[in-house]
Amino acid sequence: MMGRNEMFLLFFCLLVRFPGINATNLTRSDLLRRLTNETTYDPNYPPGYDEGKTNAVIVQLDIFDMTSVSEQDMEYTIMMLMRMQWQDERLAFKEIANYSRLDLTGERVALVWTPDLYIRNERKTDAHSFIKAEELVYIDPDGIITLHFRNNYFAG
Repeated sequence: MMGRNEMFLLFFCLLVRFPGINATNLTRSDLLRRLTNETTYDPNYPPGYDEGKTNAVIVQLDIFDMTSVSEQDMEYTIMMLMRMQWQDERLAFKEIANYSRLDLTGERVALVWTPDLYIRNERKTDAHSFIKAEELVYIDPDGIITLHFRNNYFAG
């Protein structure tokens, strides 16, 4: 049977080993504010910028429709859903909160760094929705970011 001192030592070791043991009190909004704090996170710079690291970005394009095909002008319009995924260790939260992911929409999408994508023959891009841009960002506990958005691209 363990004595009082041994129980205290075991509890203390567990607390040191698992520092996020009582971090579940953070709301999702508080967690997002903590991760994107201006003093520790700048969404204008990619992850690893200060260390000179490059970022691997996985891109997936789902083309829904191809319209306005002009053989004469060699132009066309495509409507697509684009997904981009990369890792940003600055936004990892598995040690400080127990959420499965954070979801960002609307103005909150601008809180995180997003890669610029260049489509070679693109002439014009329109957001699909007339009301607001259709963007969605998921942040996983280990800092994996997934960006989804839908646009119309005019290319030639």
